[in-house]
Amino acid sequence: MPNVRTNIKPNTEKALTPFAYSLRSITLTNHKGDQADIQNIVIDFSITESIYTAGLTLRLSIKDVANFIEEYQLIGQETIEIRLGRHEFENPDWSDVKIKFYVTEYPEFGRTTQQNTQIYTIAAVTQHAYVSQFKRISRSVSSRVSDEIRRTVERDCLAERISEFDATVSRFSGVLPLMHPLDSAYWLLRRAFDEHSAPFFLYETLFSGVTLRSLTNLISDSKNPVYRIYEDHRVYSSDPNTTEDYKQRLTRILDVSSDFRLSKVLPNLSGGAFSSNNLYLDLATKSLKKQQFNYQRAFVPSQSMNGHSVLSDKFQIPFELPNQKIKISETYDSFTEYVPTNSLAYSSDGSVFNYHTLLTNRAGRFNSRLETMDTIVHDLIVAGDFNLSAGKKVEIRIPKAVDPRSFDRSKMKGKFDDLYDRTVSGVYLITGITHRFGNDYLCKLRVKRDSMTYDLNKS
Repeated sequence: MPNVRTNIKPNTEKALTPFAYSLRSITLTNHKGDQADIQNIVIDFSITESIYTAGLTLRLSIKDVANFIEEYQLIGQETIEIRLGRHEFENPDWSDVKIKFYVTEYPEFGRTTQQNTQIYTIAAVTQHAYVSQFKRISRSVSSRVSDEIRRTVERDCLAERISEFDATVSRFSGVLPLMHPLDSAYWLLRRAFDEHSAPFFLYETLFSGVTLRSLTNLISDSKNPVYRIYEDHRVYSSDPNTTEDYKQRLTRILDVSSDFRLSKVLPNLSGGAFSSNNLYLDLATKSLKKQQFNYQRAFVPSQSMNGHSVLSDKFQIPFELPNQKIKISETYDSFTEYVPTNSLAYSSDGSVFNYHTLLTNRAGRFNSRLETMDTIVHDLIVAGDFNLSAGKKVEIRIPKAVDPRSFDRSKMKGKFDDLYDRTVSGVYLITGITHRFGNDYLCKLRVKRDSMTYDLNKS
């Protein structure tokens, strides 16, 4: 492993910069129970978390000059325990990480030009994601969807760390199809929603463990306030090894690349982002109920990250006739979903629902919330932070592409009163994060947002 103490205060474990970390051990246990600390042969490693994945993934790069792969009989039936942490600058508290992973594969192997050196990669996942693949479940269910998802993760998958679980308003009665436990949890997740018809996400974070959060709570300023403001600046103005310098490095965007999806109207039409026909076929009464979803009418500023719609009312497209123009939110035939229901399957008072009936009156808004999540997407690289995790919100500030010395706000068409580009800057949700450990500790973030920072319809 590279020298990880280059940014550590001498004779202590206190980090002088946010790129520092202290690696205690990387313990590999083979199929016979033999253990070895392999940190000396690890080139670098990363731990990835995502709101779309219920488990953490580990990836290690190994440089083997001692024939370790044969000596320890590495056959894909190993576990790896990572122990690391650090003291933040002038902070007495120790941030400790200790997680056990199960090896899933050795995806890459190669020999170098040096005769006695081989390079390979190890991939691993946390316990519940591994255990899930060895069993299948099918049982009758009559409970809140969130309660059944927790039961599946905790009892069937044997998750070691359970964190916060938001309660769903959706309740489900029926039989779970025969499938792997985590697949069953994902199957239920497609019918998990809150009182605002917002979807839920099941994921694991480095510190907290497995959590279930609604999109409403993830974007809520009171329940999930902005964790940090990151700025795209290239110059450091503070003296090295000071608290101010540490904070500056912690809040800098080191690199940014964007999936600039401002022209994502056409790709997302097929998912019902802005308009849809939702047809509910009641098998019991042989009746059909049709609901049309209109994004502009359904948009609620308080239920978005930045408060403004991504569609302009001033933009219209030709429709059936050359001189007939309509708004994008009125093109209902762009996406049609058929949902079978059965009003007589359970209680007549409507308090219990089967799997498909859960989406009645909700499908349009549910699909739209999911599809508009990636209105603008950034991939950022920032300094390492153990408390930075998927599901947190950050504010991104990227300066306008104009020389600040010649900036004249009166001549700017937007007439915004600051130097930041409002189109790409704003509040974002971290949907994925890779903690990368090598010579430095870095975090690669994927951040997304569902709305604009300014009113497109305001002149």
